[in-house]
Amino acid sequence: MKKILGLIFATILLSSCGSSIEEISSGRPHSSVATTEKDGVVSGDVKKDGGSQTIVAGDGTAIPESSVNFPAGSLVLDATVSMKKGSDLTSTLLGDLGMSGSTVVAVQGAPVLVSSSNDAALTGAYTLSLPVPIPDQPLSLTTTAGKSKISILYLWKGAGSNHVGLTTVDQSNFRGTFVKLDFKNFGWFRLVAFTSTVTDKDVTTNRAPQ
Repeated sequence: MKKILGLIFATILLSSCGSSIEEISSGRPHSSVATTEKDGVVSGDVKKDGGSQTIVAGDGTAIPESSVNFPAGSLVLDATVSMKKGSDLTSTLLGDLGMSGSTVVAVQGAPVLVSSSNDAALTGAYTLSLPVPIPDQPLSLTTTAGKSKISILYLWKGAGSNHVGLTTVDQSNFRGTFVKLDFKNFGWFRLVAFTSTVTDKDVTTNRAPQ
């Protein structure tokens, strides 16, 4: 089943409209922060003066190799950051975006929930890295400006309101078999491939990441 999903995702990458092709390999993240894993949750203490700091979910979790990197200057306070598998919210969130009847999901990665002991500690963007669900093979990717069949679906927490949205993925977001995007809020994230191209979307919501 895993290989079948991988072939589907590879086909989507190869068939995305565009003018250039990039061969992609390697890109595995490495943790620079001491972490603990318990009941599927990986946690690590990040320091405001700790420079660039990375937390990687291990093989003992349901989100292996998913990671977050906090560059120097992105934290104003020390905090404990945790990652675990989130709830299956894809259908619900696509409905909130008005996409449930017109958009078909081809394949998706595991949902990742990123949380912090102190949301106020984050003052800049951190980098979220999610593994592409294709086993043991390099990828080729073509892109079209402004549209993509591949995106990160999110539900993040804000100081005034929470947001549901899609951020599309292009070549610049790939590092080996991983997709990397910057976010300024903690929340729920999932790498999703559609059968047709989509564009960026964002709406406010009363839903909470879970």
